[in-house]
Amino acid sequence: MAKIYEKSILLDQDREKKGLDTIVIDENVVDVLDRLDKKAGQVLVLSSKRIPTVFVDNIHDCLERSNYVVQRYTPCAQNFKLDEGVGVIVAIGEEEFLNRVKIESYCEDTTLVAIPSEFSLSNVLSRECNMEYGELCIKREGKVPDCVIFSSELMISIKSEDYASSLCSLFSKIPSVCDYAYRLAILGEEFSTTCEDILSKFDKVIDTIKWRTCDNTLKVFDLCLELDSVFEKVGLKKGGGDQLSTTISRFMKAYDRRNFDIRELAFSSALIVCRTYLKFLSKKTPYGVRDYSLDIEGGKEWLRLSDNEAIKIAKGYDENYKYEDYKVELMRKELYEIAKISNEILNRANERIKKIYPDGGYHFRYYLTAKEGVKLLPLAPYYDYSDTLLSFIKERGLLEFAKKI
Repeated sequence: MAKIYEKSILLDQDREKKGLDTIVIDENVVDVLDRLDKKAGQVLVLSSKRIPTVFVDNIHDCLERSNYVVQRYTPCAQNFKLDEGVGVIVAIGEEEFLNRVKIESYCEDTTLVAIPSEFSLSNVLSRECNMEYGELCIKREGKVPDCVIFSSELMISIKSEDYASSLCSLFSKIPSVCDYAYRLAILGEEFSTTCEDILSKFDKVIDTIKWRTCDNTLKVFDLCLELDSVFEKVGLKKGGGDQLSTTISRFMKAYDRRNFDIRELAFSSALIVCRTYLKFLSKKTPYGVRDYSLDIEGGKEWLRLSDNEAIKIAKGYDENYKYEDYKVELMRKELYEIAKISNEILNRANERIKKIYPDGGYHFRYYLTAKEGVKLLPLAPYYDYSDTLLSFIKERGLLEFAKKI
């Protein structure tokens, strides 16, 4: 049993009154609910379509045998409305599914117990939820789970491709480590020790996922708890990988390529961005002059944006970058080492994760071509990502080559 995330605990003042831990490992959902007030109300069980029916059936039957009233059992809930009398929601699924449940239950006086099919819990325990509505990705507030149950049984029982996707989601955070190093370099603070420590934990995960057993699954989760705690401590946030992933996702929808996994897309973006960082930091390159018109044209052609939307993506910041240029050149060697380690770990993870897929990761080839990936790199937006190394490189005209292909 683990108890972390004091910041998240403070978001729900009733958690301590309910007698619930923030995170429990391999604990029966009935034992968790037994610690609640017996007047908590009826239980609503919701699961995504990726969760094995047998796993959900076991939870449902276990609750009924313990005299809980399970009002509704929905094996695939896209949208739902709470009926009167529901006091507890047990939600089982991946991050996107849990976000929907968190949003729908935000204003409800209910207890939310989440059983994620993910290793990393930082997004599950966050109040902020990214939801896609048509072509738009909107941030909305959701209910922070009162308790999160990590189930090694669930992680073993989900399909191989879903297990691999959860690992893609984890390793897609690696470019954020490079961006964290870049921000500290600008501030003149030491970053090598912290970044190397974070990356070493990612490296241990790769060694642990060779075989999908209960013991190895729990070891991976322990490492992810450590990573999430470090992320929370240092304030690691979304970076260049998420920046590019936003653009690629928009491109896929614009051309009606909707049969893709957002976690796999994030991992592919991380690979492209880390290679870009390594190439930029490997040698001093004279800065060019950024051509904003190419950004606007690219946004309209490749992402099918309106004029105003294309201008918003192309718009940079009219700041004096001389100081930032100086600090990056001063710390180029140290930043290069972090980018090099990140790239090596991502390449190892890519090789290991693809072996988990039944098709060996062959379907990744159909997401987008190498040319498309290079073309989309300069179109990554600035808004929400102004302090990434990718934005630094882009603003100095060093991605102009991609737009002319």
